[in-house]
Amino acid sequence: MGLNISAIGMIVAVITGLGSFWLGRRISNKWRAKRQAQQEAAKRATESRQVLRARQRQQQQKR
Repeated sequence: MGLNISAIGMIVAVITGLGSFWLGRRISNKWRAKRQAQQEAAKRATESRQVLRARQRQQQQKR
């Protein structure tokens, strides 16, 4: 009782695997960006006015 895997079955398996990989990467990247934004917001909430103004001046000079 051997396992017969047809060519169509292999193609479906490969396409499903690639789709799963792509979807997982996309969800992971969105989750990572959201987490990084939250950490950056928390960091900015604790910094002093002097640091805040210095960063604002740097951003204005870049424009």
